[in-house]
Amino acid sequence: MIWSSLGAAPRSEVSPRLRVRAVLFLLLVAGASAWLAVESLLAGIVTSFETPATGRRLLAWDADDPRLEDQLGQAYKGTNQVEDLRHLERATQLSPASRLYWSDLELACESAGDAQCTDQARERLLRLCPMSPGYYWLEADSCLRMNRLDLALAQYRRLLELDPTYAPSVWSNLETVHQPEHVYEKVLADNPRGEAKVGYVDFLSDEGDNEAAYRIWRRVVAEAASFPFSDAAPYVDRLIALGRIAEAVSVWQDLAHLGIVATPKSAQALKSGLAPPESEGAIERRSQPGLQRRFRTSALESGV
Repeated sequence: MIWSSLGAAPRSEVSPRLRVRAVLFLLLVAGASAWLAVESLLAGIVTSFETPATGRRLLAWDADDPRLEDQLGQAYKGTNQVEDLRHLERATQLSPASRLYWSDLELACESAGDAQCTDQARERLLRLCPMSPGYYWLEADSCLRMNRLDLALAQYRRLLELDPTYAPSVWSNLETVHQPEHVYEKVLADNPRGEAKVGYVDFLSDEGDNEAAYRIWRRVVAEAASFPFSDAAPYVDRLIALGRIAEAVSVWQDLAHLGIVATPKSAQALKSGLAPPESEGAIERRSQPGLQRRFRTSALESGV
């Protein structure tokens, strides 16, 4: 009442306990902000430092940061192989589920010629990413360079099972390493995709090895592989263009036997009701009429 009559507001009292709490809160906020600032600064430095000295100073702040260990290993690359491998291996120990660190270690081990280290890193990568074709390609290619041919063939086989688009590169890598029959047996024999097998035949023929191509073709046919005519058409067309008509006739007969192209006999059977009428159209669509006419003309001219 006295303060009201004098026109002044009463002074509120703040307990010492509240003051202490407020000070502690402000200190915590300031500390958290400082910690975040340091972390942000370190994160930027981790991705940018290039000299080992900088990396060693950063490790003093956080000795268990896999990013620092990996980057420090990269900084030692080309100057100190022992330290390079030591820090890259330490990164994988700190973060064993990181494919980035295992990939860096694998490359460093291969560069150092350490086959055991390389194998261990690759095995871990394939366990981490069993459905990633790229890792199988890298492993197979590396094994080929190190003359570990059996392992290379096994990895190429798995690669083509996952992604057949690698096939042209695989055939090119293996062209001068193994005989075609061995490549087929180790890489393709168990592959369920007939397209991949016919693609290898076409590759061999395109490279001028028509004898091997035809031998592989006989194996493909014996396995009754399934594939569209469009995959076999380039091979048939090339045989005709090269004047290898006897082989072209045999290949065409194989295609007819597999039901991939139509023949007068198969067409008559369809018309006689021995097969559904719609099958004739499906077969004819798979066989290109232009190539079919060219094949028949060449066969007649050659007297086959």
